[in-house]
Amino acid sequence: MNVQILVKANHHVNQDTMVFVQVERDLKSSNYVTLRFANGDYYKFDVNHYRETERYITTYENVYARDAFIEKLKNGEITIEEGGKQ
Repeated sequence: MNVQILVKANHHVNQDTMVFVQVERDLKSSNYVTLRFANGDYYKFDVNHYRETERYITTYENVYARDAFIEKLKNGEITIEEGGKQ
């Protein structure tokens, strides 16, 4: 599944930025999801407890997109089903 997240401008981000995120569900365990960003950054977390398991994030935009994605997931605005489909 691919998601677009609008990152609001702040003191680290000069202008509102659209971040594209590829969402991958772990085939071995459906509890884990990896967010992959266009620049090669990634963030893997446990969707049951929202705990980070692995990450490599180099830009503020990706940090804020990750935070926004998890917030939307917690609020039920985004759902992840079997096979990574929304």
